[in-house]
Amino acid sequence: MKKSLAMLAFLTFASVAPCFALDVVYPKTQTVTINSPKTFFAGSADVKKTLTINGAEVQVDKSGGFARSVKLDEGENIFELKSDDEVLRYVITRPKATASSAVENRFVEFDNLKYGKISADNTPLRSTPIDGGINRVSHLQAGTLLVTDGEQNGFYRVILGENSVGWVDKNSVEITPNGTSLADFYGYDYIDGDDYFTFIFHLNRRIPWEIREGENQSLEIKLYNVSGEAENVYFYDFPTKLATGGRNLVGYGAEYVGEDLHVKIRKPLKINPKKPLKNVVVTIDAGHGGSELGAVGCLGNKEKDLNLTNAKKLERVLNSKGAKVVMTRSDDRDMSLAERVKVANDSESAVFISLHGNSIPDNGDPEKSRGFGVYYYYPEAKPLGEYILHNMQSKLPLENNGLIQASFYVVRNTQALSLLIEAGYMVNPEDNAKLLNKKVQKQLAKSVADGLEEYFRSQQRSF
Repeated sequence: MKKSLAMLAFLTFASVAPCFALDVVYPKTQTVTINSPKTFFAGSADVKKTLTINGAEVQVDKSGGFARSVKLDEGENIFELKSDDEVLRYVITRPKATASSAVENRFVEFDNLKYGKISADNTPLRSTPIDGGINRVSHLQAGTLLVTDGEQNGFYRVILGENSVGWVDKNSVEITPNGTSLADFYGYDYIDGDDYFTFIFHLNRRIPWEIREGENQSLEIKLYNVSGEAENVYFYDFPTKLATGGRNLVGYGAEYVGEDLHVKIRKPLKINPKKPLKNVVVTIDAGHGGSELGAVGCLGNKEKDLNLTNAKKLERVLNSKGAKVVMTRSDDRDMSLAERVKVANDSESAVFISLHGNSIPDNGDPEKSRGFGVYYYYPEAKPLGEYILHNMQSKLPLENNGLIQASFYVVRNTQALSLLIEAGYMVNPEDNAKLLNKKVQKQLAKSVADGLEEYFRSQQRSF
């Protein structure tokens, strides 16, 4: 009997004994190559024990999370993480710098003009030969005809009228044996629909175009390479002030249907002053999902799960305010960026909100990277972003990183007032702990919903 009790006591102790308390979520493996002058360690450890990296003490947050930036020399770097008797050894190799054998990044002009056509929808027409940044002029559809006079950095330089040029990734262009420089323009039709103003520009071929937002909610379009027009550019200034009654733009888009370019401008929403969000269609996008984890927090929590939690909380609050909520995903599944955009556009949403948790590159500093930010691409969404940011600042116990213009796929391709919200930094121990706090999650949902409500109430007053 005593032997049996002793064995039971042993098994009970063994079942509750702590597992390996020191856990590192980044770097993901203990032997890794990182081409950066520095990187960082992030993970969790026992708060009652002293944590060191190569003998230097690392502060462990009360949540158990930690993060520390480290320098990398060229070659092999050895790091020993120690929490009392628990030790993890990392070997991080930084490749040695070598003389670049790349051809100088210079413009090469063709002897003769080359003609081509866009091979895939949503191909960026850029203002510079750089793949990134706020340099997109428009997004071209498959079959759009181009004229190019040279190349640089993997881009064709595209002729836009007589005095302008743009750049398109060479991989998105099919060069044709012959072509023509100019298109014929046959005028436009205007349709005053229930929800949209639609302008149909009649052409005999698909050509590059650009829509720009100006001051005081103005909106203009340029059709490039049109015969018979000054500088081969057709310009039209949409009567948006008359159309919107002085209120802000609430989404627009353009696409070719055959050879005609259709531009749709959403009419001002009918706002209920007592319930400004009543019947307003809002798409909530929980970033990442399925095999795409997103960032991983110090405590091992996955961004995809946090995003879905926050999306569902926001859904409940918006539903209580009368909004018609559309979710890009309501469970853990793989979903492409294009699919998320399609959900928003097919539902004709007036607002698109994508929820995320922030990450940093290897050369970032997880201890200094903290706080939330609101990101927009099109100027029409900036006023809405300001309302939401103000509410986040007043309600959330996190630092405010401001309203930032950035080129995120889901924001620039949706025909709605589109924003992406980074709620906080997953690898910052303090931020990560707050993001996991249910009270903070409720505050996030309320701040976004209240910002939306205040924005649309302001639009009702300005009518």
